[in-house]
Amino acid sequence: MTSAAAVTAYLEDLKNQLATKRQQHQQTSRKADDLFRDSEKLARAIREFQEKHSGKSGIDLAQLEEPERANWTELNARYDAAFAGANLARDRAEKLNEEIRELEEQLRFPPQVTITECEEAYAAVGEAAAKVDQIKALIADQEHMISNAQSEGLDLSAIQKEREDISAAITAGEKTREDLDNFERRVAEMDIQHRREHEDETRHAQAAIAGLRRRLEEAEAAWRDAVQVAKEVEVLYLKAAALASWRRYLKATDALNKQYSRLLGFDMLLQGKGEGNLRFGYGRPLSVPGFNLPGAEDRKLVNYVGSILVGETFDAHEEAEKLRQELHSAGLRI
Repeated sequence: MTSAAAVTAYLEDLKNQLATKRQQHQQTSRKADDLFRDSEKLARAIREFQEKHSGKSGIDLAQLEEPERANWTELNARYDAAFAGANLARDRAEKLNEEIRELEEQLRFPPQVTITECEEAYAAVGEAAAKVDQIKALIADQEHMISNAQSEGLDLSAIQKEREDISAAITAGEKTREDLDNFERRVAEMDIQHRREHEDETRHAQAAIAGLRRRLEEAEAAWRDAVQVAKEVEVLYLKAAALASWRRYLKATDALNKQYSRLLGFDMLLQGKGEGNLRFGYGRPLSVPGFNLPGAEDRKLVNYVGSILVGETFDAHEEAEKLRQELHSAGLRI
């Protein structure tokens, strides 16, 4: 694999293949069953025809009328076609079942996944999380703008001071009532303009928030997907690492088995020299704890649950003979 995205694409392709194969297997199995039922019905029809028209030596086509002869030929042809089709469908279903098992195994233990791909998956999670935080910050800015717009207004204290000054001037004969009316009209116009400006800002901010929230939903979905991919890549890495350890484990058990067989061979040779057994007890096939990993099924021991056979089975007498020849070649006369 070359990237976390490639790992995800590979797994998705395997899942799609598996779904297709399972559907094909179901359809093919159903077809095989239908054709076998058809062949059984046709076989009964053939037997009934034979019982009706057979003489002591079987059916003589020459003695049959043309309709019966044609019917007999058609029954046999249909039976042969149904039976052959059923067998073909059954064989295809068995082949599909094998392909399904292979795909399931590939899905369970895909090709090697490295730390680099895990790091890429983590980086994708970080980028997706940063995008979510960025959009949330933009939404917060717009909400703050709306809050400010709603709280801001005209400077009422300054307006009131000016109103009081005009009223005082009117009392002193310096200004008229018309001056105060003009002032109040200007204040009303300023208030309307101020509200209009802030309403425009609020509408723009609200529209921006609506769009940003849709983006946030998409970004959060992308983040969840990235987290899921990271988890899958982690699992695949662990499986790949476990599989590598399992192969080393099996290789080590094979080496252990080789020395075990040699020890049994030496034991046989020493017994031939009148020495006691080297073994503590009865020598049996060597086994070690097993794991549910590829290759374990063929080595499982029925009488020792959870164990697998170490290496290949051997015969102690054969091992002793191999050792004798080996030692004889080295110069030892035994």
